[in-house]
Amino acid sequence: MNATKERKVLENLKEKSYDEFLFEIRKSENKVIDEMAIINYFKKNGELYEDR
Repeated sequence: MNATKERKVLENLKEKSYDEFLFEIRKSENKVIDEMAIINYFKKNGELYEDR
């Protein structure tokens, strides 16, 4: 019985770690997408970063 509880606890920890990992990956991907959107906006409007 004790081994079953330990296994469940370890599975929950692994799942939580994996969820946190996915969250960080998605956050990084969203930053890249936001950066690309900003660059495209300034390219289309003829503005450069140096003009700020």
